[in-house]
This record gives sequence, structure tokens and C-alpha cells, in this order.
Amino acid sequence: MVRYLLGTVFILLSYTAIAQGDLTPVSDPTELKQGIEKMAQNTSTIQASFTQNKYLSILSNKLVSNGSLYFKKPQHVKWAYEKPYEYVIVLDGKQISISDEGKVNTFDVSSSKVFQQVNSLIVSSVRGDILQEDQFNISYFKSGASYVAKLVPKDANIKEYLSEIEVHFNKEDFSVDQLLMIEPSGDYTDITFNNKKLNQSLSDGVFSVQ
Repeated sequence: MVRYLLGTVFILLSYTAIAQGDLTPVSDPTELKQGIEKMAQNTSTIQASFTQNKYLSILSNKLVSNGSLYFKKPQHVKWAYEKPYEYVIVLDGKQISISDEGKVNTFDVSSSKVFQQVNSLIVSSVRGDILQEDQFNISYFKSGASYVAKLVPKDANIKEYLSEIEVHFNKEDFSVDQLLMIEPSGDYTDITFNNKKLNQSLSDGVFSVQ
């Protein structure tokens, strides 16, 4: 069951073909870290639409899906995939619920250390405070309108599914513009966030899995 959940989450949330030459190393990331920390502290809710492109070595074309993201402090997150299929992931810090075309499965986060790691990874990715040096080896870059953090997982469970996470932060407000993850197989996905709205009212009902 743990492998099923990890596989599902990392297929959905998983590197894009960005030219590496576009990235310039940041020698002193202090300003970046402070900006991200301030953004995470001052942001109570996030709403955004997203486009996900999934690249698989066995397919010649990318798989494109679209949906909506919702976040509310402290740990409420909802990924609602709307096209070309309906698939919802909801996290509340205690449970991870997945609805696949209306069929719901719920997992207790506290039942597994891996579930806890998955929950923490997703929540921290969305709210922007994923730069945890005890869990990742991190290098910092800048490119155009973004700061970029490349994170290599230290934990063996995560490394089994992800070899690198790349997070693009907007230079103006330090919110997450793009979340990218590359798998050990070389398959990769990029998720781009648009129409972001910060600190607007969100009822708990938004985070229903149905």
C-alpha cells in the first residue's frame, strides 16, 4: 500500500527540459532563503490553476493535464485534476485521501513514516518552505524572473522515486511558480502554476475529496 501511494503521488507530482545554461549559480542564497521564509510565514492560503506535463520515455508525446490547487494553513492541501480526467488528492496532516473518478481511498498519515514524509514533502512544496537542508542537498540558481533551488533527497525511501526536485520561486513575491521532479528512470514531469491568489478566504469545505 505504501508503494502504491508513493507511486501515485510521485506520478502526479513529479522535471522539465529547461536548458541548464540558463541557470546562473547563486553564491550567497541568504536573501533567497529569507524571502522564501517570509513568504511562507505570511501566506495563509493559496489558490492557483496548474498545467502538468508528464514525459515518459516509452511515449513520443507528453501527457498534459490541468487542474486547480488549494492550500490553507497549517496543512490542508487539495490537488484537483480536472482534465482530461478527474483525480483528487487531499491532505490535512492526518490523512491522505485520493479520489479516482469518484472512488475514494484514505490513508492514515501516522501509520507510516513514509506517509509522513510524503505528506511533509507535498505540503512544504506548495507553501514554499521545502528548503530543508537536513533532508536535501540543495544548490541555488537564478534564471530570468525566477530563483531556482535544486534539491537532491537524502532519504532512501524518497530517492527510490525521485533523484532530484527543482523548485522555481518568483523573484517578486517568492511564491512557487513551477515545481519539477525527476525520477531515477529519467521520466519527468513539470507543473506550472498560474492565476495565483494569496491570502484569500477559503472554507474548510473546499478541501472535500468529493
